[in-house]
Amino acid sequence: MYMNLDKTKTMQTASLAAKNNNTTKSFISPRGTATQLDKSRGVRNRIVHSITPMPIQRVLDDEELQDWVDMPDEDLTWMDAQERKQLVDYRLDRAAIASINNHGNYKTWTYDGEDYHLNLKYDTYHVTWQSKNREHYFFKGTGEDIQDKQPTKQERGQHAHVFSALPVNLQNFIKKHFFELL
Repeated sequence: MYMNLDKTKTMQTASLAAKNNNTTKSFISPRGTATQLDKSRGVRNRIVHSITPMPIQRVLDDEELQDWVDMPDEDLTWMDAQERKQLVDYRLDRAAIASINNHGNYKTWTYDGEDYHLNLKYDTYHVTWQSKNREHYFFKGTGEDIQDKQPTKQERGQHAHVFSALPVNLQNFIKKHFFELL
């Protein structure tokens, strides 16, 4: 008997068979191959599709990022693409934190070559991208709890957006370093 089962269904089949005192058991080998054993007939059937393990993505910790942040990119060719992205985001974050300064009523910072500031004066908070058009990205909450919020008509102006319209790495930076940016 051949079956196409994923790991979850295979384990469920084994569990149900044990509960019902059936003679058929299914299991996953250490190599990820699903196997079914029918004890009553002494037959072992290898299930047609083997289970392909999902690659595990390694997340670099702060110590590793600090060790490698100043290394030239040509010395980091051994890293996979996701690890390099983590390092690039870490470098952007460090540069942005170093760029924080008090400019008038707000602390401004530069992220990836663009200037921003937070404004918490009104009912609906916003991030201002200090471009030629002074784009506003509205939100509610603080830190990791920031969520999109539509501004009122009075707050909106000509260039209003919700927080999630910002680049994802900038959103993450603002959430992580929110209180440093006030």
